[in-house]
Amino acid sequence: MLPWTGRDDERTAELRVTGYYYGYVRDRPDSVLAALRAMARDDGA
Repeated sequence: MLPWTGRDDERTAELRVTGYYYGYVRDRPDSVLAALRAMARDDGA
């Protein structure tokens, strides 16, 4: 059982959101890096 199971507070919601985005970094680091590099090169980023 996870420590936050059954709790519905702000921290729990944050863990769900960050876990969702962590999947992108874990599964597609090449795509995340390419996106960050494209934003860094563009004016107004």
